[in-house]
Amino acid sequence: MPGSAGVGFTPHVVHVAIGEDISAKVIALSQVHARALCVLSGFGSVSAVTLGSLLPTENGSIRDRAGGISVMLSSPEGRVFGGRVAGQLIASAPTK
Repeated sequence: MPGSAGVGFTPHVVHVAIGEDISAKVIALSQVHARALCVLSGFGSVSAVTLGSLLPTENGSIRDRAGGISVMLSSPEGRVFGGRVAGQLIASAPTK
């Protein structure tokens, strides 16, 4: 449709307190609104994160990535790393 760009998007700001699991807050938001969710950006500090990797299944295919959360993080020194969140993603400061 011409002129309808962005019509289906509803912006939200998720506030995460110190010690809360960022992943759990994002997943809870998707369950409340029963929609797919795309996080465009985030800002804050993380004290703990567990990252995993995709493993081949018995038949050699890769497991479906639907329903997961992947992140890119940077260290105070500027090193960037990331992956699929395989556990908690704990905020160490107020996070949005």
